[in-house]
Amino acid sequence: MSITKNCKNCGKPHIFKRKDGVYCSASCRSKWDWANNSKKINTHKCRNCGVIFPIKPNQNQKWTCSDKCRKARVAKSVREWHLRNPDRVEVYRMRSKEKQLPDSNLIRFKRWNPNAPDACESCGEDRVIEVAHKPGFERNGAWRKAANSKWPEMVWVLCPTCHSLLDRMHYPPGDLGLIV
Repeated sequence: MSITKNCKNCGKPHIFKRKDGVYCSASCRSKWDWANNSKKINTHKCRNCGVIFPIKPNQNQKWTCSDKCRKARVAKSVREWHLRNPDRVEVYRMRSKEKQLPDSNLIRFKRWNPNAPDACESCGEDRVIEVAHKPGFERNGAWRKAANSKWPEMVWVLCPTCHSLLDRMHYPPGDLGLIV
């Protein structure tokens, strides 16, 4: 049984083998779908501010209208979690402290220079220390070698703040109380 009807997309007569046939070819069907369904705009309601916003076909998981709303929603979610779990923050902090190991570079430095101070030579900070090279003894690659990190001839022991002031802010060593 064959039926002659006009194609729904191009309008040309076509002989259909099935009585429910509508398009003369697969390309005509996809062209018609593209022309008629591409005008349909999908939308979502912002879960932060409630504004209805358009989404693209690949954005089905987008639930906020802007980056500002996304950040506000994340901040709200974090606050709510902390309110529900007040004791978990302290547990997390204790576990992270237990996991921290001493810096292996500083262990090696202290092995090579046992008389080096355990606190910043400028301000006295003793929680975190770094090795900073004196002018004329810049590391030129690997400072981890014993020959490149002799204390007190070649390096200072500084906290990260004083090290940044010296290297990035270009403070003179005398202003930080360091002897060259």
